Order: sequence, then structure tokens, then C-alpha cells
Amino acid sequence: MNRYIEVFGYLEVVKALNRISMKWRWLLVFSFLFGNLNAQKILELAPFDVVDSTEVGLQSSFNITYDSLSMEPMQSLNLVEFLTTRSSLNFKNYGPGLLATPTFRGGDANHTQLLWNGLKINSPMLGTIDFSTIPMAQFSSISLVTGNSMNLYATGGLGGGVLLNQSVNYNQNYIQASQTLSSFENYSQSIRINQNFSLFKMPASFSLNGDLQSLNNRFPFTDVSEEPFETSIMENASFNRRNISPMLSFMPSESINVSLIYWYNEIDRSIPSAINTKPTIAQQKDEVHRTMAIADYRVNNRMKLSYRSMFEDNVNAYRDSALNISNSNDCQSFQNQLDVLIELNKKIKLNGQVNHTLIKATSQSYSQSEMATMLNGLLNLEYLWLNEKVLFELGTRYASFNADKAVLPFGGISIKPWQYVPIAFSASASQSTRFPTLNEIYWNPGGNDSLKSEQGELLELAVNYTSKDLTIKVAAFKGSFTDRIRWLPDGGVFSPTNVDYSSTLGTDLFIEKSIRLKQHVFLIRGNGQYINAQGGATKEDMTALSFIPSFSANASIAYQYRKLHINYSYLFLGERYISNDESSYMPSYQLSSLSASYDFYLLRQTKLGLTAGIDNVFDWQYQNMPWRPMPGRMYTLQINFIWTR
Repeated sequence: MNRYIEVFGYLEVVKALNRISMKWRWLLVFSFLFGNLNAQKILELAPFDVVDSTEVGLQSSFNITYDSLSMEPMQSLNLVEFLTTRSSLNFKNYGPGLLATPTFRGGDANHTQLLWNGLKINSPMLGTIDFSTIPMAQFSSISLVTGNSMNLYATGGLGGGVLLNQSVNYNQNYIQASQTLSSFENYSQSIRINQNFSLFKMPASFSLNGDLQSLNNRFPFTDVSEEPFETSIMENASFNRRNISPMLSFMPSESINVSLIYWYNEIDRSIPSAINTKPTIAQQKDEVHRTMAIADYRVNNRMKLSYRSMFEDNVNAYRDSALNISNSNDCQSFQNQLDVLIELNKKIKLNGQVNHTLIKATSQSYSQSEMATMLNGLLNLEYLWLNEKVLFELGTRYASFNADKAVLPFGGISIKPWQYVPIAFSASASQSTRFPTLNEIYWNPGGNDSLKSEQGELLELAVNYTSKDLTIKVAAFKGSFTDRIRWLPDGGVFSPTNVDYSSTLGTDLFIEKSIRLKQHVFLIRGNGQYINAQGGATKEDMTALSFIPSFSANASIAYQYRKLHINYSYLFLGERYISNDESSYMPSYQLSSLSASYDFYLLRQTKLGLTAGIDNVFDWQYQNMPWRPMPGRMYTLQINFIWTR
């Protein structure tokens, strides 16, 4: 116990330093920005690209990496908007600026893990994270990995995971600023800076990413709660976000890179009541500080070491005066992780990982502050056979959460039978687990300290075709999950209980095709998913899981001619049951978006980009969640300035 007091005594000091007034943080940011304006060099922003990275996840599993994000025009404001139109990940979205949590391959929201530079940032109290609060501007790449690959990184990813990568750029100097104006009184500003320099004769780089977002969300909608249906204006749905992340990187030697990153994210939103209930106004405020240190060391051509350390302080407050609800929560965590990669020879690679996490959580709904310890260990082996035509992957993860422990084996095989045909067949399988969250254990009243961990068994078969201008990825997957935790009424209060069994069976499709006709470039992308997800108290008594569509798809076509860019995207979300007995469902909907942008130079040192867009082109009146209307047709104008010298 003395060790915990000593560690968290230090963390309280860091926490106090983190809570410097935001006014002074932004003053320092813009002082740096304009003070270094004349030090920049000419930059041409690279187009957005999608690549299939063999460095992410199991090579025998269905994984996709979205690369070059730091060079993409800042049109997507958050992860929900980005992933909804570029992947098969679906979201339970309560409306613009409101809660949005993922459902991945039939899993619950806490079955999708979100990692930042290799470390998990899901709330230990909730097990989830609100994807609508995560901005896009600061990340250089984002990877989507399925459940079999998640054992390489962390526990809890029974559905899969999203990996956010914020990496150093030693090759380019730039400043980019963006202003976005949208319908319904919505505004946002973003900025990106990257400056390379010499620090005591060491190569160094400083980057800064930040955004301010103010959404009033005063959109018209058709009120279907009672007849006659009338048009109303959404009120009390404002959302404000302030986000900033500076990063300093330097290389003490050619084989060592060190990065220091700070990430501040604050949201303040009003939460309107569902349109079929009496109007009330709830307020929520979240404030998150994350500080990370990374040290990468290439020992030699066959061995790499990577150490990461992160402190996170997450404060959440919720108020609803009409219902007399007032609750605040404060969760602090301290993670340390060491990764080791050894290439024993050209055929064999060995990867090891150790992660230790300390957690302290305080809530008005806990009887006292609670502490927890997590320990994870990983060992993974890769073996190439038959002139690199066959790849075997085999590993196991040991995980513990306080007294709860699990050993999770996983593995796969990938076969490339023909040397000159870029096609691969693969199969992978894994066991996974999700430990109970702190809220599920300690919530007062209702917490259950006798909960068992949720268990999952996953199987996947896939075919990948990747050539210079065409990528096709098809996967079939199956999952079986036991001891799923549900909050059920127990003597007048709700309490979490291990009651459910569930199974999933489905297919995933990803396709990307590029076409170049002289100066005309076309890029076609598409995702589709079919899933049969069922659950119940026993295997013999199962019905469709709620809020999971049987079919969903999205597609886009982008056209470029010199400095002109035009993009059209389409989204389809099928029917979703909203009751356990399949008696009620949400109807399907389909959305279209259209945007056009043009880049030109005002001066030799200044590049200007103008983008105009229309979301929900056909003004579809729809709801993603019951009694939570979504916006109709929305117009957006974005201006991007890039200062260069």
C-alpha cells in the first residue's frame, strides 16, 4: 500500500501541473506559431491514402491501416465521422456532439479498445470511450484491427480495436490552419505545425496539433413522437471541444529516438432529452490530460526495444437538475510498457511485451476511492516457411486485473501460393477476455464484486489481393462469447450479472481501386459487412442482438484533376432491433455526401484551399438511436491556409 501512496503522490503533482489555465496554454501555442511563421519551407500536402500495413496486427487477420492522415485536409472532425465512412465499424450515435460508442463485429461498446501509440485509453471505470470526443488532426495514421489481432496489444478487444498513431515527422516543415463553417450554427478551427531543428546538435522535431470546436446543432427535424408530425428545432444540444497536443522528438543517436507528448482534451456539452420524454437539460463536462514518453532503440539490425510510459487523468462531471442528478468521477492511471522485437534469423521473429498499469478511481457513486493493478505479458513468434510462401504466427498473452487472471492463446497462418500473383489466404483464431470494469464492481448501489470475466473464442478466414492499383480483402468470421455482463434489476436497483451467451457469424469486405488517365485520377473505395449476431441466456434460447444491423456498407469515389478534387460518398445502415424479443426495430437509412475542393496560391509562400460540401444530400430524416433525431441536409465551407517559405 505504501508503494501505491508514493506513486500516486507523484501523480497528484503531475495532475496539478496539468491543470494550468487553458487560456495560457493557447497563448503559448499561438506565440510559437506566429513567432516561427517565417521559418517554414514550401510544402505540398500529400493526398490521403489507404494502405494494408504488414506492421499492424496479425498478418493472418483482417486489418486495415489508414495512412498519411497528417497530410489530409481537415474535413473529418472526429473519429466517428472518419470511421463511419471508411470502415465497417458501426456506432450507436445519439446525435451530433452526443455520445457515440462503437459496435465491432457484434460486440458491445466495451469490446472495442482504443489505443494511443500502443497504450489503451478506454476508461477503466466504464470500459468504453466516447469516439465523438476524439479529434482527427493530430494522428499520422489509424489502424483498424479485428479481435484476433487485439491480443497483440491489450485485453478486452472481443470485437476488435482502433489504433491511433501519433508519430514524429523529421522530413517536412509546415504550418496549416483551417476554419470550418457549417449549417446549424456550427464552427471549428484547427491548426497543425511541424518544425524540424537541431537540439544540442541532435536532430529534433516539434509538432503541434490543436482544434477548437463549437457546435450549436440547431437543426430542424420531424418530431415523430406524436401525431400530427411537426417540424421542430433541436435545442439545448451544444457541444464545445478544446484539444491540443504538442510533441517534442529528438535523436540522441542514429539508433535512438525519444518523443515527449502531451494531449489535452476538454469537452462541454448540453444533452437534450429524447423527443418522446419531458424536456430536460443535462450538462456534461469531461477533461482529460495525457502525458506520454516514448523511447525507441534499435540495438542492432536484429533487435529493437521500445519503452512507453503514460499518465492519464480523466475527470467527468454530469448534472441534471430536473432529475436531481449530480455526479463526478476522477480516474487516474499510470502505464509502463516495454516491447522487444528480435529477428533470430531471416525466418524467425520473436516479439515480447510487458505492461504494468496502476489505476486510482474516485466517484460520488463509490463508497471510497478504489485502486487496481493490471499486469500484461505477451510472447509472439513468427516463422516463415517454404521460401516465404507460408507464415506461421503463434502467441499467448497473460493478463491479470487485481486477483482475476487469464491466459489467452492466439495464432494464425498465411499462405501466398504463387510468386507472381499477389494473393494470400489466411486463417487465424484466438481466445480473448474482458475483465469487469470498476463501475461494474464498485458502483453503489448495485456493484457486484463476484463478477466473472467475459470470455470469447474467435475464428477468421480471409483472402487478400493486393496489387499496385487494386486491393481486395474478404474475411469470414465467427465468434462465441460467454459470461457477458448485463445490468439487470435486483431488488429495486440495477446490478451487473453474468447472464448472456452470444454468437456472431459474418463476412467483411474491403476494396480500393485507383485509375489514372493522364491527368485524371479516380479512387474508388468500399466496405461492406453482413453479420448474424444473436444472444440469450442459453445457446438454445437466442434472439438477434439489439442495435446491430445485419447489413451495412459504405462506398466513395474521388476524382482529381490537377488542383481540383471532387468526392462523393454513400452510406447504408440496415435495420437494427432495439428490443430483446425482436418486436421493435429501427428502420434502415442511406446517406450521401458530396464535396469539392480547389487549391491555389495567393502568394508564392501561401497556399489556399477552399472546400465546399453537402452532407445528407437528399435530406433524409432519420434516427440512429430511438427518439434521437439526426440532422438533415447540412452545408459546410472550409478554408485551409498553408504558410510556407
